[in-house]
Amino acid sequence: MKTLKTLLLVAVVSALTMTNANAQADASAEATATATILQDLTVTKNQDLDFGVVVPSSTVPTVVTVLPADASVATITSGLGTLISAGDNAGTSSVAKFTVNGSGTTIYTLTLPTDPIQLSNGSETMPCTLTSSALLGVNITLGGLITASVNDEVFVGGVLTVGAGQASGVYTQTFDLEVNYL
Repeated sequence: MKTLKTLLLVAVVSALTMTNANAQADASAEATATATILQDLTVTKNQDLDFGVVVPSSTVPTVVTVLPADASVATITSGLGTLISAGDNAGTSSVAKFTVNGSGTTIYTLTLPTDPIQLSNGSETMPCTLTSSALLGVNITLGGLITASVNDEVFVGGVLTVGAGQASGVYTQTFDLEVNYL
């Protein structure tokens, strides 16, 4: 009898469960999966930064500046040195030029060394602080934001301090312009 009551109870519960399951309406919601793919950022160096030919003062440091905002040539901004721009020893100055390629209307950062780089000629060195600007004269705070297009041209200039009586020779140092999507 007990077994019969248990079987009846199981049958009733099963029937009620089936009835409730069949009575419920199906419900669903749809979602969309999306992915946006950006082209890799690339940087191409088109031209090196060149301060030209400098004759330093023997008594005070000479500061030579190449402004990036207008792709200008080198100028003496402090001291008594001279830039040689004519004759057999003439030099030409120029900003460094880079082309940044990426997906349009995206935001990226530009980073240059924040500490002065040291141009060297063997054991002799001169400090150079790098500065940057976009092609259209929009100043870029290092690590700041600008709107990317397919091709942005970035100019890099600098401020070079030539010591009083600096030893002669060609002074060089490499540096990196780094770009990253935000």
